Amino acid sequence: MAPLHEAVLLGSLESVNVWIPRSDKNERNFLGQTPVHFAVSDPRRLLALVNAGHDVDAADNFGITPLMYAAAANHEECLIALLEAGANPCLRDTRHQRTFMQYAAIRGHWNLILKSLCWIEAVAGEEIAKDWAQQATILYHVVYPQYDEKREVSLQQLLAKCGPVNFTFDDCNKGLHNNTLLHYVKSIKSVEALLEHGFTPVNYVNSNGQHALISAALYLNEPGVLHRLLMAGAEIDLRDNFYHTTLYYVLDGLPTFYGNKTWSTMDSLRILLANGADVLCRDRCRCPCSPNGCLSSAILGYSAYEHFWSTSTHVPVWSLEWLSLILEYRGTSEAKTILLSFIRKAKFDEMEMTHVCCNRGRTKFSALLPQKPSISDEDIDEILDEESEFVEILENEMALSSAKVYETLLDDWRLQIKASLEKCCEKAMEYNKRIKRNNALSQTECYSVDYKNDCFTMNINCYPKYKDPLRDVASDIAQYIHWMEHEYRCGSTSHLGIDISPRDDWYSKRVSWLHRLVSVLEISTAEISDRMRNMWIPDTEEKYGPSNVEESIKHILQSWGDMGRTSDFADW
Repeated sequence: MAPLHEAVLLGSLESVNVWIPRSDKNERNFLGQTPVHFAVSDPRRLLALVNAGHDVDAADNFGITPLMYAAAANHEECLIALLEAGANPCLRDTRHQRTFMQYAAIRGHWNLILKSLCWIEAVAGEEIAKDWAQQATILYHVVYPQYDEKREVSLQQLLAKCGPVNFTFDDCNKGLHNNTLLHYVKSIKSVEALLEHGFTPVNYVNSNGQHALISAALYLNEPGVLHRLLMAGAEIDLRDNFYHTTLYYVLDGLPTFYGNKTWSTMDSLRILLANGADVLCRDRCRCPCSPNGCLSSAILGYSAYEHFWSTSTHVPVWSLEWLSLILEYRGTSEAKTILLSFIRKAKFDEMEMTHVCCNRGRTKFSALLPQKPSISDEDIDEILDEESEFVEILENEMALSSAKVYETLLDDWRLQIKASLEKCCEKAMEYNKRIKRNNALSQTECYSVDYKNDCFTMNINCYPKYKDPLRDVASDIAQYIHWMEHEYRCGSTSHLGIDISPRDDWYSKRVSWLHRLVSVLEISTAEISDRMRNMWIPDTEEKYGPSNVEESIKHILQSWGDMGRTSDFADW
């Protein structure tokens, strides 16, 4: 480090002025930093170097300029001084291709960014400032969002400098093109801000064919935002490039993992149903498991299954809740259509037929996972031809099922769920035997001799987790009961009707079908109670009210106990 570097960094202003004429301009240390890089925290030292002719755009070994240093360190006065001295705001570093504004945004220095926009507007004019303001708004709203919006600068302040706010942009992180700011709203407040500043293309679609409502369901799933977008004119049944509607992506949020989003997902579903979402909308799937295409509810479970990234077994308890919602909002006819789709898929799997679903396994997390290649139309035709006899058998069985009443179909489906759970239990037994046998064989010494390489090898034994499908299913049911009891006491359902009868009706219907499911699956109430006491409980108190596990257990057991003594208990 040269003497001038030391003077700027550690010395007085007088020592800086002494060393400036004695030093070569733009001397660099081993990181390529000049004295100007070191002076971005002190306007007086900085101006002394600038007035002496030092390069304000000198880049270090990574292409980072003094302007970027000042932005990252939140030195507003020095940043403006550099701009006034002719520093180029358009330069990018060589490592990440970032501008000074991006360095400020990473650190959350939004007031510095706002001041730089004001300076650009005053010096370069309003039109150029609008381009910079749009970049700043994208950084603020899209790249580095803050969900609680507790910032020193508001979205409204940045939008005010953007001019028209209907501009589009690309999202390299998600691989999406032609997005609008409305695609990235995080709160009702941000929706309101955009609308107040003249945003109009509410149904504008990006390169995935998705408008803001689908994006909100896919990445946010906040009921209030969905409702506000619908009120602003968002098309509720618009289909994206995958032929999915908003409803599909909200249904995808029904929990495989139980957590705070369970409440928001259920609220979002009620909002969509109340606003007329088409629950029978189909995609263009050619698989015989779903003739004429898959329903949005195809994303839900329809039998006992083992989750693909864990060893846990699940049953479609939330699919039953979805049917409850359909009954309440649409009636028996549409609920029966959806129930038949679940039964058909279960029969399809029982017959071990081949799924050729165009979107099978596609979820909101699909972008994070390696994608399987799509089945070609020629291969689909070949599979359909080979399994045509099975398809005919399936059609005949479904014709018989279609003639049944809804309640009978529910009983049939519960038996299918039980049969699939029994298969999971059989597979788990074989798996556990294999694990036990392998564990016994692996009880070896800590070290073994590698004769080929003439060395000792450490034996590291990994013991996989034993599978217990019945315990997993009890956990599923326990989670649903926790949600149901909390919803009954504190959620949207607690406000149903003028008196308590609609609320009790809501609860009794669910207790009824849940009791039947538990009875068919032969899950003990003791096991369910144990899982409720030992399950992870999401923190819902701030937004949805407190929960009490022991009260929930007592209430559900009392409700099930009353079923034997109540002749008019709610039934399907």
